[in-house]
Amino acid sequence: MSTNPPEKSLKDFVLGAADQLERKVVDLLAPLYRPGEENDFIKEVRELCKGHGKTPFAAQMDSLCAILKGFKSGLRCISLVAEMGCGKTLLGCFTALLLSVILRRPARALVLCPPTLISTWKKELKSIFGNKVNIVSANGPEAMYLLTKARAKRTLPDKPEFWIMGFNRAKTSFTWEHAGIFRSNTIKKDSVGRDRRTANSCCVHCCTPIDWNEFRESKRNFCLKCKAPLFGPASRRRRYAPALYIKKYLKGYFDLLIPDEVHKMKGGDTIQGAILGQLASSCRYILPLTGTLSGGKASEVFYLIQRAVALNFTKEIRKKILPGFNEKMSFVSQFGCLEEVFTHYDSDKVSGRASKETKTLKEKPGISPLILKQFFLASTVFLRISDIAEEMPPYEEELEFCELPSGLHSEYKSFEAELTDAAKEALKNKDMTVLGKMLSTLLAWPDIPKEIEITNRDDEVVASAPEMDVVTGKDERLIEIIRENKAEGRKVLIFAEYTGKWATDTILASRLRAAGFNPLVLKATTVKTDERLDWIERKMEEGGYDCMICQPQLVEVGLNLLMFPEVLFYQTGYSTYVLRQASRRSWRPSQTQYVRVRFMINRDTLQEAAMALIASKFEASLVLEGELSDKGLVALSEAGDNMAVELARALVNNLKMDSLEKTFASYRAADSKVYGQCKKPQKVTPETSVEKPPAIPALETPKVETKPVSQVAQSSFRKVGALQRLAGMEEATGTLGRRKIRIKVDGSEVFIGSATYRLKAAPSLPGFEAWDILEAA
Repeated sequence: MSTNPPEKSLKDFVLGAADQLERKVVDLLAPLYRPGEENDFIKEVRELCKGHGKTPFAAQMDSLCAILKGFKSGLRCISLVAEMGCGKTLLGCFTALLLSVILRRPARALVLCPPTLISTWKKELKSIFGNKVNIVSANGPEAMYLLTKARAKRTLPDKPEFWIMGFNRAKTSFTWEHAGIFRSNTIKKDSVGRDRRTANSCCVHCCTPIDWNEFRESKRNFCLKCKAPLFGPASRRRRYAPALYIKKYLKGYFDLLIPDEVHKMKGGDTIQGAILGQLASSCRYILPLTGTLSGGKASEVFYLIQRAVALNFTKEIRKKILPGFNEKMSFVSQFGCLEEVFTHYDSDKVSGRASKETKTLKEKPGISPLILKQFFLASTVFLRISDIAEEMPPYEEELEFCELPSGLHSEYKSFEAELTDAAKEALKNKDMTVLGKMLSTLLAWPDIPKEIEITNRDDEVVASAPEMDVVTGKDERLIEIIRENKAEGRKVLIFAEYTGKWATDTILASRLRAAGFNPLVLKATTVKTDERLDWIERKMEEGGYDCMICQPQLVEVGLNLLMFPEVLFYQTGYSTYVLRQASRRSWRPSQTQYVRVRFMINRDTLQEAAMALIASKFEASLVLEGELSDKGLVALSEAGDNMAVELARALVNNLKMDSLEKTFASYRAADSKVYGQCKKPQKVTPETSVEKPPAIPALETPKVETKPVSQVAQSSFRKVGALQRLAGMEEATGTLGRRKIRIKVDGSEVFIGSATYRLKAAPSLPGFEAWDILEAA
């Protein structure tokens, strides 16, 4: 009897043929730089990196050599696409230093970054170079004075020079004042009967009289009748936007432009996008930095190519390979994915209108691999955490499931059903207001069960929930986690998504204070954006705080929060980008402690469905970044639409989704190679006198002793842990009690620490192998 061979996934095929594929790629491609390459130029670059406060890791050093060799070969723009935590700031600092090898003099660099990263750049420069570089802060009101002074002197730097400017400052051109107003004179009799002239302010557009008392508070006002602006630029003196001034008067003054988080400058008709083009054309070299080259659509890189990458091509070549600046949809049709939407209109016998059909084009997620070959492969350095993982402490992510109290759970399910029915009814009337309120309400209410009423567009109450004074399982687990980490001397970073009308951060802080902890709360209005990192560091050093509570968007980009090795998502929202960025805030190259990220989820609520959807998008994003998953190319087609739309669709239409555990396990397996190469964490000494609970050991690679496979008698053993591994991989990951372990499995017995454990085959997901860890009862 013939048996069919076992089916293989795309990933199994690629991994099985990895060596052959690698040889083929090496034969076909001729990279500009190969790791380990040695010549006089590379030796000079490597030598110049020595003797500073920080030394690049091996993979970072290779990235620097590739960038410098690219600039030497004639490229003007080389992009650095590096995962969060790979040290993009450090590489930008060293690139400017190493340009002296090409220029044969110290280089002058202009760093353009979000305001939150200004302090990060200053700290990084001082920690690496100390007083060996000149740092010019051009983000304050004196920016234009510094630029006009530079124009007058026009001198070359005597040591590496860094000008640091925020996005907002680069585009600010003038102050506002009252404008669009004229005064008309009228003659009135005074109390004595003499003629007196009085001046009236009127709108220049509709001549409506204006009461000055109504416009004393602000300069940006509008006419109450015609809505015309009653403000304009200050006329006392002409003021340039710094970016425009550099383009007009300081072209060539800066040797290197470093636009950090360049994906925030991707807009075609935004001012931030415009300043990228203005500055890129004014500097000799450009080094865009980003951890997310694209969010999944071709249009998101179109203007970055136009304004920066295209500088690597001549005008003739640019016309051949790239559509015009205003031809974005032509670019999308060539390198992206377009959806044709047909709308049919029936004929109207009353008005005599004939039936007609219209066609509109809508861009969908999807990028052709040709875009990588055509524009990025020859001028981009890609760096992943896995490339420097051996130098990094362990990193782990885990789910924390919490049960709602029975009364709260039943009230939630009733509220969810009522709200879902109301959303369906509203959608029939093309009312989207209920659907928009439904998501945030159902995600936040189980944590903050206060009285709430949901209204439709006619302000009619369609669903309501009462206030409930209960202690949830999530709150109890939160206190337990903070207590455990405090005993180990570890600070906790708590992310709360809904901090507006729900005030989750404030309520959490009061609950933690009642439990005996000292929490620090960061709000958007607490401190200026560019001073946020300094404020956090100062508070945590001086205030004796156990944890910090904030909204994840406040720290999602660029901040190195090394003081928080424990990251806790009390609420997650439904943004994959925010979660991936915020979860890596403390897992950076300078971190010395193992980092643990926990996602707290209320069972059987929309929170569980949202996290399952996020985990599936995580896996799809790994595919876009080059990491294959068991879903293969299917994960690309599941990139889908807006997350809020997908979540609402799943709720309203009662769509069945994969379990969160299964989806999360699949994502973690796809990304497991990164964490398997981390070094063993240093032992943490408790800093407090609090009674220490059983410590949670870090990832380890224990000695393994194997014995021949034998039948295990289940009756005399009990389960104390579980292991699983991807088929074809050497090591398995799992837990032993509360310990995270990583071991090799070869046989039915493993030696961990000072004890021998037996393994018993367990049910597993397709493409995985799994075992239960058994101990003698």
